[in-house]
Amino acid sequence: MKWVCKDCGSDKLEQLAYVNINTDKINDYQDDAVVHCCECMGANTHIKTKKERNEMIKRMDEKPPSLKYMQQYVGGLIQIIDLSDGRQIIINDEGKLKELPYNKEATEIANKDGALFSGDFIVGNAIVLSGKGLLK
Repeated sequence: MKWVCKDCGSDKLEQLAYVNINTDKINDYQDDAVVHCCECMGANTHIKTKKERNEMIKRMDEKPPSLKYMQQYVGGLIQIIDLSDGRQIIINDEGKLKELPYNKEATEIANKDGALFSGDFIVGNAIVLSGKGLLK
């Protein structure tokens, strides 16, 4: 696939980084991967496809995952976000520092619950635990 800037059509995208804050741009796109160049967005930005975003969240409800599994899935140290309905979201504790890609679905789950501060968001892979999958 050839990457070009959605706004100006430039194909001069030497490095791609993932969107982390610009959620309004992500919501507009479904199945097409779209990029914006440095001049249009202030940084080279790759907006993930719908399929890529859907693969960023895993649900587990039968048994709790091991620490090793959670760390491998999120790609580092884990952080647990407790939701008011009893579910837990496991994310990478250093995800924003590592500039991991924006996780729309996990952010929406946490925002609907009020588990995030206003304007906060989740990046990288996430695991949603419920039922018998909850950590003690």
